[in-house]
Amino acid sequence: MKSPIPAAILWRWFWVLAALQAADLATTHLLIASGGREGNIFMREIVLTPIAPAVKVLALVFVAALIFLGTGRGRPRPRRLLVMLWVVCAAYVWIVGNNVVILLSP
Repeated sequence: MKSPIPAAILWRWFWVLAALQAADLATTHLLIASGGREGNIFMREIVLTPIAPAVKVLALVFVAALIFLGTGRGRPRPRRLLVMLWVVCAAYVWIVGNNVVILLSP
């Protein structure tokens, strides 16, 4: 039988995701200030407005609700939430890393 995933692990990954979201916004703003452009076509028009951080906060609220419901009632299952958090965090590591590489390139 698989051991249950403690809620603390999910919340740690939640805060990693929150930090990556902030890093994405910060590095994107630096890229735009240096003459670059937003690569995400859905965020391109709003990235420099207050709507962009609001969208990121809403996404984090959604993830927090999933963690709260998943650890309190068992659905969605905590293991699936952990896998989802790993995948999303991995994607944001790649996104932020890409932004940093572009910022540091001559």
